[in-house]
Amino acid sequence: MLTLSLVRAAALHLGIADILAGSVFAAALLALTLALPGVGWALTGKPRLPALALGIATGAALLLPGASMHGPGATGLGTFLGPGQLPVWAALIALVSATEEITLRGWLQPLARQAFGPGAAIIAVAALFAAIHAGTYGWIALPLDFGVGVLLGCLREYTRSVAACGLAHFVADIGHWWLP
Repeated sequence: MLTLSLVRAAALHLGIADILAGSVFAAALLALTLALPGVGWALTGKPRLPALALGIATGAALLLPGASMHGPGATGLGTFLGPGQLPVWAALIALVSATEEITLRGWLQPLARQAFGPGAAIIAVAALFAAIHAGTYGWIALPLDFGVGVLLGCLREYTRSVAACGLAHFVADIGHWWLP
């Protein structure tokens, strides 16, 4: 997973379009995720509506600090790419968010919880979450990404829902379409 993240970061550094680098990253991560032993049980069960609602609310809450830091007239990604790109980006963001959350919170966090307890599992998986995003957003974003990882880990423990985590991740990421 870290290797895939570093390859994506290298591609972006070389000037390869994020949509292409992100698509390759998402496809490779999906293949890796589906090949993991026992990942299927992370996908069983029907998501509960309260867990999904909490996931959406968590994703929206993750947008508040960034929104409050930027004044009127600030532009987001959508301004640069244009409205026609939104469906492509939304699909890509959905795929990346889902595969990251299935892998990290659906597969790895329960294994770490079983071995080390819930607190250590949340911290370890959050550290990995931050590390895989460092290649794209830089090391300066490491504390923020770690905090988001802890929040998503707590959401997973509280709701027992990978879908809630995936929704929170998607809402936070898609929100950056409009927010800088």
